[in-house]
Amino acid sequence: MIEQSQIDTLLNDLYSIHSTTGHELPMIAFVREYIEKHIPVARIKMDQHGNLYITKGEAGVGYPTLACHMDQVQALYSEDFEVRQEDDMLYGWSEQNQQREGLGADDKKWYLYRFALLSRMSSFEGLYGSWRRERLYRQ
Repeated sequence: MIEQSQIDTLLNDLYSIHSTTGHELPMIAFVREYIEKHIPVARIKMDQHGNLYITKGEAGVGYPTLACHMDQVQALYSEDFEVRQEDDMLYGWSEQNQQREGLGADDKKWYLYRFALLSRMSSFEGLYGSWRRERLYRQ
């Protein structure tokens, strides 16, 4: 289970990863490393498209499955981008541009829930999809 003290650090790590559509390798690496370190009994498979299939336990009645994508939609991401925190708010900042920039937070915050579920449940299946696979489904 993810402890409250770890949530800020994990969110900061997730929000610091830039993973625009077609360039999800940094997020793929992060998810693999996190699962291998914190949930070592989980099995991870990656297909030729970069999709991660993560399972724990055996399939059966009530076997939860979650799917998510690893890209983020905003394109503005300056080279000097950093995650900043003020009180209980995290935001992206570019010192060079003197402006806030998107974190991709809408998608990335859900990783917390997926990681927590995977660590707590005896059986679980998750698909972390890359844009390449999503594009194949749309064709």
